[in-house]
Amino acid sequence: MVRATLALSIIGAVVFTAISGILGPAVAEDSDSCFRDSSDVAIAACGRIIDSRKSTRANRIEAYASRGQEWYVKHDYDKAIADFDRAIDLNPKGLAEYGTGAILAYGNRGNAYNEKGDAKRAIENYTRAIAIDPKYTASYTSRGLQYEKLGDLEKARADFNAALGSPAKYQDGQWALDKARERLEALKAK
Repeated sequence: MVRATLALSIIGAVVFTAISGILGPAVAEDSDSCFRDSSDVAIAACGRIIDSRKSTRANRIEAYASRGQEWYVKHDYDKAIADFDRAIDLNPKGLAEYGTGAILAYGNRGNAYNEKGDAKRAIENYTRAIAIDPKYTASYTSRGLQYEKLGDLEKARADFNAALGSPAKYQDGQWALDKARERLEALKAK
């Protein structure tokens, strides 16, 4: 009986160790790294969340959006766009029940297209983000900057004013308000 109990305990320990090795760090620990750390540490943690069977759809959306932002910071716009695409594919309508990842992915994908020099696609993404969340200040300002770059000052002014008519929202909300004020002031002379 003692031998059987000891054998079962050893087998249980081996199985637990094997399963732990397969599953890797807990999703909660990776969540902290994915959303709070930066660069390769965050990219790896987000990847583990995306790959984990324990992750919910909302977890994956947020992880793709966060990892996409890390690729963006590293100036790897193609990888950033691919991750933003995945976040959006999981929640194309930006449903609130799945968090803000898809909404932010539209705006950030617009930023990546801007960096690649594709104003048309940038504008399309900012427009989609605004359609989902009409108070997304940074998408108004970013779209306004695209219109200004293209010489459509009327649309640029309209977007800058729309940004100022919304409260600062998300992490880049205050930047959006400040930039909109700055650009409207500069456009007074034009």
